[in-house]
Amino acid sequence: MFTRRPPSATGKLVMTYISRPKILSRFTYRLNRHSYACNQLSKPLPRPTSFQVGRCAAPVVRVIRLPGIHHDSVCTLICGDSATVIVDTGTTWYQLNIEERIKANLEKNDAAPVTAVILTHRHYDTAAAAHHLSKSFDAPIMAHPDANVPLSANDQLTTWASRFDSDTPHMVAVPIQDGWNYNIGGSEIVVLHTPGHTSCHLSVHIPTQKLLIAGDLIPAAGHPSRWDLPTGNIIEMRESIQRILKLELGMLVTSRGDSIQGVVQIKTVLNQHRAFFEERIAEKGIAPQHWPKPAQTCMYWTPEPPWSNKVGDLSQKSTESNKDEYNEVVYSESANQQIAGPNRKSEDQYNDESE
Repeated sequence: MFTRRPPSATGKLVMTYISRPKILSRFTYRLNRHSYACNQLSKPLPRPTSFQVGRCAAPVVRVIRLPGIHHDSVCTLICGDSATVIVDTGTTWYQLNIEERIKANLEKNDAAPVTAVILTHRHYDTAAAAHHLSKSFDAPIMAHPDANVPLSANDQLTTWASRFDSDTPHMVAVPIQDGWNYNIGGSEIVVLHTPGHTSCHLSVHIPTQKLLIAGDLIPAAGHPSRWDLPTGNIIEMRESIQRILKLELGMLVTSRGDSIQGVVQIKTVLNQHRAFFEERIAEKGIAPQHWPKPAQTCMYWTPEPPWSNKVGDLSQKSTESNKDEYNEVVYSESANQQIAGPNRKSEDQYNDESE
């Protein structure tokens, strides 16, 4: 066990290894991540290594991305000093699984209690488990007003549950509009209305961290979102992408593929998506004839030939269904930048985070 040393005269961070995680302060963060195949979910996760930053005067915000199983979208945890927010929940099929994964990650990170479940939109593969998680964590569900009636009225069409041969459970959501903000302790999250995939679609922005959880607005770097589902609108899709292009993001969390890191890479991906939708608008909303037709339960298009991106090709990778990625993005409020760990890439590296 190493003892804590004061910051050096040069101002460098002094890191102290502590062998007993239970005595770590709120300024601790985990630098490792865990992954395991879906058919091995019963196996215990290895115990994470813990580090403490010796010179860190501001609370740390953790963003933990839990890849979905099968049809489920990504579930993201935003852990602040006083509250944790769940963004998107997946289907009811794996709601017990995602509940246990959330609890395990909260315990590993000594995270604050869950105080809200935010839904980016109403679709079954994104929102259906919210009812169960809301009860389990005693936290309200929050969604755009356009999603409230479909979610509370058991609407099986616009939630797209009928295409999954399932029912979206009855749930009552607190309506939140564009610009709604919530302090989680150490940082504030802001909701942006980004319609296009659905009329109720929201994205969750953490301005101080330059991070956006985009939902199905950006399913993956190499896969554009569908606009041809109920309440979808291709013109609004283009406008929403134009809006988030102005945010100067450092990290973008997608709903299906790997997260996208770095200002340059994010702008490259978003401009490619915007250009695609501008082309489709010029073609009166008709999808490219040579592209494969998506399955009814698929929320994205698969370009043919594949788009040339360094990240996010779902046709070649199965990140979402094959592993549970213990993927933490740790930020310091005081430095307003990512704290790099041994398993993290610096901002100018655009390799897949699964490597």
